[in-house]
Amino acid sequence: MMDLPGPVDAVFFDAGHTLVYVYPSVGSVYAQIAQAHGVEADPRILQEAFRAQWRLAAEARPTEPPFASDFASEDTERAWWRDMVQKVFAAHPGLESFGDRFDAFFDELHQHFAAPDAWRVYDDVAPTLERLNAAGLPCAVVSNWDSRLPALLERLGLLHYFALVITSAQTGCGKPDPRIFEAALARLNAAPERTVHIGDSPVDDAAGACAAGLRPLLIDRQEQYTGGYPRLTALTELLPLLGLE
Repeated sequence: MMDLPGPVDAVFFDAGHTLVYVYPSVGSVYAQIAQAHGVEADPRILQEAFRAQWRLAAEARPTEPPFASDFASEDTERAWWRDMVQKVFAAHPGLESFGDRFDAFFDELHQHFAAPDAWRVYDDVAPTLERLNAAGLPCAVVSNWDSRLPALLERLGLLHYFALVITSAQTGCGKPDPRIFEAALARLNAAPERTVHIGDSPVDDAAGACAAGLRPLLIDRQEQYTGGYPRLTALTELLPLLGLE
């Protein structure tokens, strides 16, 4: 069994693909809502276009990932997402397919992703958080996300598990920048060397946590990562590492 030496006083979690995931997929949701507005599109093509645009957004401002300083208000957040969705649909089936219906489509899409029906919580999340809370270990979410995350976690029944939810939109910087981790540590008065951070990204979560002095664990449910970071295939595997079986 993997060892986790030394005491742990706090546990941080990423949100997307760690606690929750889009259901059934971003491309599928885009296609379903577009269809309701009279536009037919292939969800697989939209999914690939979304991934490509997301990568471009991250590469364009590597020190300020999506949902960082561009999100100074709800209006600028919404404008960022509108631009992203336009780019996803630009090539397939083409923005002209919407005619004058794009704004109505985007309004519905934006509202959909703020609602719990668009998301699913991994089965290992609640049992892990219940046990950590029972043991008195403070938990926090540290995520590259917009300002809607706390409300979404509340609607999904998760918010009460966390002493803190901190986002890149709130702090003006995002993982892997150490400052977002440092902001969370300061809010909880936690020592980095006694804090574990769990996330699905080797760069944003593992390398970012290391740079801030935290102890990283990669959540790797599909067993797809290689490299030097310690990994979990389920969040519940954290519990025996902390002596909480």
